[in-house]
Amino acid sequence: MNKNVTLNLKYALINGFYFMMVVGSGSYGYNFLKYSKFDTSMIGIALTCVSIIALIIQTSLAPIIDRSEKWNEKKLILVTMVVSIFLFACMIAIPAGSMILLIVAILAFALAMSGIPYLNSLAFAYELEGQKINYGIGRGVGSAAYAIGAALIGWLVSWLGGADDLIVKILPYYMIACGILTIVCLLSLKDPKKTIVNIPQAIM
Repeated sequence: MNKNVTLNLKYALINGFYFMMVVGSGSYGYNFLKYSKFDTSMIGIALTCVSIIALIIQTSLAPIIDRSEKWNEKKLILVTMVVSIFLFACMIAIPAGSMILLIVAILAFALAMSGIPYLNSLAFAYELEGQKINYGIGRGVGSAAYAIGAALIGWLVSWLGGADDLIVKILPYYMIACGILTIVCLLSLKDPKKTIVNIPQAIM
């Protein structure tokens, strides 16, 4: 198979599995917390924290990619995936309604969403090497996968009995599965070449 076709296929699959995971945080995070015995006001604060923490992670990791010879978009996405999978596994065992569960869920959802800009910039990193990435197809697959993921979670709840609180049992396993599939696809990609950005220090 043509090398560019293979690269585009892998990039599309990464987008697909990644955004199937993102839908769990973005669309079902509220449901998970609601049926984990948290009240509406606490859930609102928690989801706001998810967005803020994801933004902090995204902005704090960007300089690492720019200045480091070892770190790149692929490796940082891998790290966020591994840590979020660990946290989702912890959510299975932590009792519903506990503050520990709330904190772990906030961190897990934030990490699961924090790789979005790096997934986008990964395509441009390969473009700088002269590789031809069809960014539009990758994002299109991601958007379609988001919708498929939402439907899949709903189908799983219905298939297992239809009780709304089943989302508490289903979501962590679903997120772990999507995260592992994302990691497998990422590991199949070679690391993009690094171009170090030297940012001059401000003169005091």
